[in-house]
Amino acid sequence: MAPSTGARGLIRSPHLAAVQRPRQPPRLPGAAVASGASAWTLAHEIGDVLGLSQVDDNNRPMTGNGTDNITNPPPDIVASESATMPASPSTT
Repeated sequence: MAPSTGARGLIRSPHLAAVQRPRQPPRLPGAAVASGASAWTLAHEIGDVLGLSQVDDNNRPMTGNGTDNITNPPPDIVASESATMPASPSTT
C-alpha cells in the first residue's frame, strides 16, 4: 500500500493497521505524523491541511523534497503562505 499524498485526511504511514488509524470526521481535513518524522514534518502536514502547496525549496516547511532535507532551520514561511493559512476554511 502506498502512502497517501492528498491534502485531506492524510495518513502518511502504510504501516498503521486499519484499527490504529485515527478516525477522521467526514469532510474535515486532518493529518497523522509518525513519531520518527523530522522536526518539521508536523509543520508541513499542517500546511497541507491549511491549503499550502508543495515547493521545491529546502528552506521552507512545504518542501516537496522531504522535511529531513530542510537546509536552514527554522524554515521560512513566505508572504503568500502567511496569507493562505488564515484564509483557509480549516481556521476559525
